[in-house]
Amino acid sequence: MEQKTDNTAEPAPGLPEEGEPGGKEPKSRKTLKRVIIIISCLVIVAAVFCGGWFGGLYWGNAQFRSYKWALNLIEQYYYGDYDTSVSENSAYALAAMLDDYSEYYSADEYSALLAENAGSKSGIGVTYQYVTDDAYGDTGCLIVSVVGNSPAYYAGIRAGVVICSGTAGGRTTEFTQATDFSSFISSQDTGAEFTLTSTDGTSFSVSRENYQASYTIMYTRDATYSFESGEKDGYLYLAEDTETGGMEDLPEGYAYIQLQQFYGTADQEMDILIGEFTDLGCTSLILDLRSDGGGSVSTMEKIAGCFVPETAGSLAMTAEYKDGSVRSYAIGRSNTYTLPEGTDIYILANTGTASASEALMGILLSYGLTDYSHIYLSDYGDNYLSFTGSTKNCRTYGKGIMQSTFVNSMTGEALKLTVAKIFWPDDNHTCIHDVGITAADGCNTISTPWVATKGDMELRDAIQRISSAG
Repeated sequence: MEQKTDNTAEPAPGLPEEGEPGGKEPKSRKTLKRVIIIISCLVIVAAVFCGGWFGGLYWGNAQFRSYKWALNLIEQYYYGDYDTSVSENSAYALAAMLDDYSEYYSADEYSALLAENAGSKSGIGVTYQYVTDDAYGDTGCLIVSVVGNSPAYYAGIRAGVVICSGTAGGRTTEFTQATDFSSFISSQDTGAEFTLTSTDGTSFSVSRENYQASYTIMYTRDATYSFESGEKDGYLYLAEDTETGGMEDLPEGYAYIQLQQFYGTADQEMDILIGEFTDLGCTSLILDLRSDGGGSVSTMEKIAGCFVPETAGSLAMTAEYKDGSVRSYAIGRSNTYTLPEGTDIYILANTGTASASEALMGILLSYGLTDYSHIYLSDYGDNYLSFTGSTKNCRTYGKGIMQSTFVNSMTGEALKLTVAKIFWPDDNHTCIHDVGITAADGCNTISTPWVATKGDMELRDAIQRISSAG
């Protein structure tokens, strides 16, 4: 999880004004004083010249200034061991010497990141993984996830589809490696329509666009509830689709909500969906956090407010910092709706469920709103584990640390650093870092050959087991 900090250096104080003493002095003393003044002036001129020359070298080197700025922040705030003896005076190199979560951004990179995190995206809106027939049983670009309100979503592309070729301007490109797909997409002009074809022969007409991402979707047995762009730029509204229908495997009284990330309008979307859930009279919720890698602390706090009633408590988590200080984070209360008390909450998670997702799970477990027996973890097939080289299975990721982003307001550059270890609000102050939530905790496991499959057979199996247990 991340929080932002504005780290601006204080301006140097001005030089004090010098006063002149009053009264008369002897002539010899005046002469000596003039000589001293002249010599002093010469010394000052020389010092100013040399200082300006050396200062010009220092202050003229933006890379070195960034390096010193970043080094100072690391020494003050970085939580963990580090070695900053890099071969070049570069903030990029410094950040690369830290953990996998710390990163340096130039002003342009940070500006683009802010827009991305706010939900302003460009492209078609998919994440993918190139698979081979020996590993997956098919060859091409396996769509792992599709962003809500994206061109890919409206084209009908869903997770589990394997894309093998693309056609634009009458020319077809076969995708024999991951870079073929990415190069094909990036070469298309914004707004220009092209076709993607799956290995089963299905064609999808799509175009690259600038769009506002949606991070949630809800299904009932009879309808789909998704967020679409409104007339106002960046505004999303809830659309109910009863013609296409919902998720027919869901029992009556159940709703399914997928939460992809804790960014953008995710907290507002969740608030609206919980309101819809309540109005429909649903009594059981399946919350899908699979492959949700987390996001911002503030968004997580607000989403927690959609689940935890005010009477239950207010603590979301605590964080322990480098200097030993401890800070408490509160459950947000800006939401209009809260899940009705007594709702059965079931959670789907996998090794990609991390950070803010794990923190939200910790909150629900700590306040007794769900328990480990209501958590279903992905149990991957051997081919997937071998293909990815992963050693994690039947667990969540295990990220119990927090990052803060320090912004240099003089330059616009930013440095994201791991600054704290986080603990659940339970009596044991649980920290799941490097451990995760596992089957050993009492969670259920659902066998699945891959992280994404066509038709999401893992989800169907989970629904069947949940409804049978309920």
